[in-house]
Amino acid sequence: MPTAPFEFESAAGYRLAGRLELPSIEVRGWAVFSHCFACGADSLAAVRISRRLAERGMGVLRYDFAGLGRSGGNPLRGLSADVDDLVSAVQVMERCGMAVSLMVGHSLGGVATIAASTRLPGIRALVTIGSPASAGHLAEGRKAETDDRDSATTRIDVGGRSFEVAADFVDDLAGYDLPRLVREANRPLLVLHAPHDRIVGIEHAARIYAAARHPKSFVSLDTADHLLTRKEDAFYAADLISAWAQRYVPTVEVQSSEAYRGARARPTGAGVFQTEVLLSPGLRFLADEPASAGGMETGPTPFDLLAAALASCTAMTLRMYGSRHGWMLGQLEVIVDHARTPQGIPSFSCRIDPGPEMTIDQARRLLAIAGRCPVHKVLAQTAIVEAKLSSDAEGSCGVKVGSVATANGAASIEGQMETHTFPPPR
Repeated sequence: MPTAPFEFESAAGYRLAGRLELPSIEVRGWAVFSHCFACGADSLAAVRISRRLAERGMGVLRYDFAGLGRSGGNPLRGLSADVDDLVSAVQVMERCGMAVSLMVGHSLGGVATIAASTRLPGIRALVTIGSPASAGHLAEGRKAETDDRDSATTRIDVGGRSFEVAADFVDDLAGYDLPRLVREANRPLLVLHAPHDRIVGIEHAARIYAAARHPKSFVSLDTADHLLTRKEDAFYAADLISAWAQRYVPTVEVQSSEAYRGARARPTGAGVFQTEVLLSPGLRFLADEPASAGGMETGPTPFDLLAAALASCTAMTLRMYGSRHGWMLGQLEVIVDHARTPQGIPSFSCRIDPGPEMTIDQARRLLAIAGRCPVHKVLAQTAIVEAKLSSDAEGSCGVKVGSVATANGAASIEGQMETHTFPPPR
């Protein structure tokens, strides 16, 4: 499954950095994963659960909370700020054409998830993983410290690690009565919790579950630890979420091929150039520009897509021709690079490797047929398109065969032994 960087602006104006786990199969829906307090977007649980859900067709955004990882902002602002950022994440996803219907929260991320859902009417289902019903486990043993400006901070222990937070962090968290928020959210809820969780006891899951209205479900995570550090535990949790969510999360509606043909493009609002491309029927991906041009490198550039069109069309054309003649083209490969000439004319270099089973005559014939590719013909009217056999193919054939150069409708094949010319496209 492809993973794409995804940056967006919080309501407070700082940038939050995340990762989009994109399904390689038909998209069932979109989700946001909120990591635990002591973790980040790249924690084992966040990565494994998000990618496993993507395998099942659910696209997932996981991002670093403010001040963590690659995100801007102040990590000491408290849970209320995290809830605001989570609302922003869902809203940005919707503006990008990826409307979120499922929210998953791990530990304190579950508290933020439930709280944010009360402000997001489009959310259809909620999942908590090892989430606390209250902040009591964090308040134990906290120690106030004072800096030179008499500004108090607090150190709290989570999972054996000590963290410094703002003095009112725990007080802010205590204001989030999760059982009350669960009732207020009133969405289908799946509660996942390990009975031997040493950080957030199983009694928290009982309180959350008791407060929720039906439909609600509880599943034990058996011997898992709080952070789900074992791969099998994270995958088990993801598989449970995927199966459970099918009943509540609507399938993304995809227009049939009769509704439109060709491609649609929508700027996502993330970065300067990032654009979602939709192809009939139901295929979608991101296009972008390289970092050197101000992009985020989250997808192919428009010229990359042109090169891909030429490469795939050439491969299809050669495969069809070879099949008609009974040739074995199982190892055929077409590689296209693009650049610009000093005169500013777009130039495409197409290297064809027909595979070791082709004879020199067959390879030369395929090279000639490459110019008949429909995309080749279209590009040749305004761009330079050059096709040649790869060096590996030349080695296997035992002779340098040559190349195809096309410019403004004129095409020729130059080789050691002969030159072929075919008419320009009409």
